[in-house]
Amino acid sequence: MRSPARILFVLFTLLLTVQGEPVLGARTKVIVRPAAGRSVPEEAYGICLPVRLSCDGVAVCGYDAQLPTGERVAALSADELAARGVPRLDDVVRQWRGRDLRLFLELCPSAAEPLSEEERAERELILRRADAATCGAFAAADASCGCCALAETALRTAYGAGFRQGDVWLIADDAEVFARYGGRSSKVPLCGLSPEGTGRGGVRGLFLHRMRVGSKSDVKRLHKGGRRIVVWDVNSAGDAAAMRAYGVDFIVTDDPESIGGR
Repeated sequence: MRSPARILFVLFTLLLTVQGEPVLGARTKVIVRPAAGRSVPEEAYGICLPVRLSCDGVAVCGYDAQLPTGERVAALSADELAARGVPRLDDVVRQWRGRDLRLFLELCPSAAEPLSEEERAERELILRRADAATCGAFAAADASCGCCALAETALRTAYGAGFRQGDVWLIADDAEVFARYGGRSSKVPLCGLSPEGTGRGGVRGLFLHRMRVGSKSDVKRLHKGGRRIVVWDVNSAGDAAAMRAYGVDFIVTDDPESIGGR
């Protein structure tokens, strides 16, 4: 006869599975970064997309702060960006409507964009001539990266495209986002980018490069507090096998065929 403790463990495991949360120690799940000409396999757990804001406040998909032409993404409208090959988030996610996929959105803040040489020279000139109030204004502008506005827009877009609340994860490195969306009671799962200093942010996961995870003991330590471990840049069968052996919860790949499926 099973002990009461064993029965409770089984019930707890079933409850987590029904709620759609991965169970620690369960089979590692695959998240795909969609690429042109490659389909997302049916067995994929989710998709991972970089998100930025256009100058007119529309969520678009793109990693780079600048286009090959040198134009800044944040300085162009969504229509202008679409004409240059940077799609809107809603256009990208619409194709997966109806599939049982989770969505992992990497928030790429505009304030993190590097200044051009001209902008840097102009800024230095202004600061040399500025009074204390102007310098304070620059500092205030630097302190806010706009991630909360980006997060709100990205979530609204994803929900509008048919993704359910709780199935859309945010990946961020911003204290304001942690304060707004962190915590176990939040309906927005949140991943931080660093194990250090994220406990107070209430993150449910860590989004780490595979080079930062080298053993089962690493994963055990990173799992502290029930955090899920998402490892990216897993694009070979060897790397995928290692991450699965270490017990990470999710692996993110650009090429699902190369890692041998789930």
